[in-house]
Amino acid sequence: MHTQHTAIITGSTGGLGQLLVKEMINNRSLLPNYRFVLLGRDSDKLTELRKTLDGQREVILEACDLSILNNQLSLANAYGLGASVIIHLAADFGSTTKITETVDVAEIQNTFLVNVVLFQNLVRAAVTEMIRVGFGRAIAISSTAGLYPYPQRESYAATKHALNGLTQTID
Repeated sequence: MHTQHTAIITGSTGGLGQLLVKEMINNRSLLPNYRFVLLGRDSDKLTELRKTLDGQREVILEACDLSILNNQLSLANAYGLGASVIIHLAADFGSTTKITETVDVAEIQNTFLVNVVLFQNLVRAAVTEMIRVGFGRAIAISSTAGLYPYPQRESYAATKHALNGLTQTID
């Protein structure tokens, strides 16, 4: 019996996200028997991306604002519970205003929600399935901003440091 597994890819409409999605889906030897849930902000870009993908693979497109916690939780409940692969590419770059200047707190929160909390929510939802099937991968693509100072992108750099810390402590 064939069991179909689920792979969730966030940030599917960005440049790196589109490249990764095309490679993962069009190369049928990668993750055979998987359906792919592609998350991105731009529904038009997701629709265009679908046209470039292998039509033999099941692909679900979800366009939404991932800086809204309820959207994250809904997606985690809808797809994360059956996922054994999470690839997190979504990123919110935040403000270019220095954090010591006037920065909208909501903007800082949105950056943290997309860059860190989204990954945490998806992994938390998927862990049971990963244990059940005896396999799981949670991959977060970070940035050099998570390793070194990133002038005028303090919020972004702080979230990438947090994401690096989170991925290093998940076991």
